[in-house]
Amino acid sequence: MLVEFDFAVERVAYVKAAMDEVPSFLPDGLEPAEVQALQDSATPVRSAYVTKKTAIDVARATLRDAIETLHDASVDFFAQARSRFRKDRPVMETLLRLPIDDQTMQESLTRADTIAARWATLPQVGTPPADFIVGQGTETLTRTEYGGLIAAARTSDTAIPAIDQDFQAAEAGLHDKLAELEDFVVAALEQGRSQYAEGTPEREIIDAIPTAPGTSLPGAATFESVTVDNTNAIIVAGLAAAGATSFDVQLLAPGESEFADYTTAPGPDVTFGPLAPGTWQVRIAGRNSLGLGPWSAPETFEAP
Repeated sequence: MLVEFDFAVERVAYVKAAMDEVPSFLPDGLEPAEVQALQDSATPVRSAYVTKKTAIDVARATLRDAIETLHDASVDFFAQARSRFRKDRPVMETLLRLPIDDQTMQESLTRADTIAARWATLPQVGTPPADFIVGQGTETLTRTEYGGLIAAARTSDTAIPAIDQDFQAAEAGLHDKLAELEDFVVAALEQGRSQYAEGTPEREIIDAIPTAPGTSLPGAATFESVTVDNTNAIIVAGLAAAGATSFDVQLLAPGESEFADYTTAPGPDVTFGPLAPGTWQVRIAGRNSLGLGPWSAPETFEAP
């Protein structure tokens, strides 16, 4: 789903780049800034989807772990209680009536509820007499702790619907935004191909807008120069990477040991700053719908 969505965003970026190169190309009557806003509007929608998808995945994994732990405890209880009370026929008859075939989450919870109820009626054991506990090596499990496992599983189960509803809403938002992006790109291509004749430079730019996702990450990134203009803005020019539709820019600040994300830019030039005075380093990497390519060799520059 995200690959398809990211490709749609990538195509909008191509349309925006075509508009920058061909000023008369105004699909849907939009200005370049409005198309940039459309592209930017995809970011919070994608972020919301990823956040909610992560939340539901974590919730489901937590529930699976809780049910698995409860199931294992139920198996241990049945095996050890049957061994401990094997000579007590009335107790054994009740133990043998306990459910043992729990294949679903609800069956595991039902089995656990039945075991908890039966556990409460077991006779005390040992000297001095004490409640029966499950022992596994140095690990033990009391009836109270077993009840805690049941409660944890039910809490995890109860949390799922609300989290899933949030995810469904975010997924619907992603679908809606995807439809909006794709509709715009399809209309832009139709308009561009009807507006400019084959063989013209404008048509070649329109035809360069991709119709299928890339099959590999961008190639090695390079840039031509780093300069400082008369407003003390830093300009990285000539960004390039095979298969890239945008570029991530990272900076190494004076006195720091690790590069930090600075911005994502369509290229081929990016201007930013002014930065704090000192010796900086910059590097770039190409990005497309499949992800980020390798980083360029860093270049050192002085910020005034």
